Amino acid sequence: GCTLFKGLRMMIGLNAGHATVETHPLTGAVEYSGPLVALTMQLVKCAKGGEICIGRSAFELLRLTERGFDGFVVQNIGEKVMNRALGSEVVHVLWPEGLAARAAQRRAQDPGDGSRANAGAGEGGEGVVEQRFGDVTKLDRLLSETEARLDETRQALESALATVDQQETAIAGLNAKVAKATSERRQAQAAHEAHRQRTQDRVQRLEETIMELKMNLVLQEAEIQRSKSCFRTASTVLDGLESPSAGGSRCASRFSFVSSRR
Repeated sequence: GCTLFKGLRMMIGLNAGHATVETHPLTGAVEYSGPLVALTMQLVKCAKGGEICIGRSAFELLRLTERGFDGFVVQNIGEKVMNRALGSEVVHVLWPEGLAARAAQRRAQDPGDGSRANAGAGEGGEGVVEQRFGDVTKLDRLLSETEARLDETRQALESALATVDQQETAIAGLNAKVAKATSERRQAQAAHEAHRQRTQDRVQRLEETIMELKMNLVLQEAEIQRSKSCFRTASTVLDGLESPSAGGSRCASRFSFVSSRR
């Protein structure tokens, strides 16, 4: 008779990343675009009925999650060329464990480009890798590596904090030295200002004393000039008295000279 059911017809493509989100101005519907959406559409074309094809990003994220591929069988169908813009992508196929045998048999009968690429890449055409969720060994290794990195980071942070403490101590010491030097400089400036003021006062007093001495010297010179003038006058009078022609008026002149001296 006629075949009524050939198996599942749904094909699913799954990938992870960032897409461009836009809202339609008329309908308000959310539209997704970008390289991620285009790659996911190509993954849908790689899948057959009842298969889930996932890209490299989604595979790595699922592999590191807590549940991972639990309940599924994973097969690597190799690196497939998506298109000229997207390039190639390593594609994995997921089947539920209940349908894994039938799906694998169907894909073996009709391998497609992905299996041929996988056969050329592996030795003897064996590129099928079954991975189950809950791979304890890998998770333990990842946890150990993460803890080791955390320990290294913690040690680096402690070392950095110790270095910062040392630098803060050194800075505090430098600040204390700067404060001390500033205080000493201010004291020296104050002492210098006081010394300069005292020196100015002394210079001013010396200038006043010099002015007084100059005035006294001028007065003394004037007195000396007057004394010299009087002496010359007296000498002239005496010379006149001693001459023979001045005999009659000698007494009057002597009297005048004595009166002037008084």
